[in-house]
Amino acid sequence: MAIIERIERVIIMVMLVLMMITLILGTIELGIILFQEVMAPPVFILNLQKMIEVFGFFLMVLIGIELLESIKVYLKNNKFHLEIVFMVALIALARKITILDYNATSPSLLMGMASAVIALSAGYYLVKKGYTQTATTGDAAAKSDVQKNTVSE
Repeated sequence: MAIIERIERVIIMVMLVLMMITLILGTIELGIILFQEVMAPPVFILNLQKMIEVFGFFLMVLIGIELLESIKVYLKNNKFHLEIVFMVALIALARKITILDYNATSPSLLMGMASAVIALSAGYYLVKKGYTQTATTGDAAAKSDVQKNTVSE
């Protein structure tokens, strides 16, 4: 079992390094794309389509950062934090919505995406609320333990 855990740790470390390389290259490419678009005639003016492409690429880098955070948390604690998973899913969906061509999209797809946003938002809220309640309940339990120890001494 220890061998499997070591192999898993190595795989996670490799994924972390690969994700960092990907983010560095993605950030450089985002900078290059933005520079090229801003310098193309008319200079310093982006049309709507170009802005949507840049925002989509920006959100893609942001998704990568959140995935990197998820891998780091897993490496430290050996468990996934649902909060980060919901955040990555919301950002990915926001990216898709941002780059979507609404003229060529069916109403049923838009309704499905809206439902997904609502479901992910509700899930994120519930997970966040659960963490908050667990933290306050844990604090109350710790305080009562301190009081019991103080009283018994």
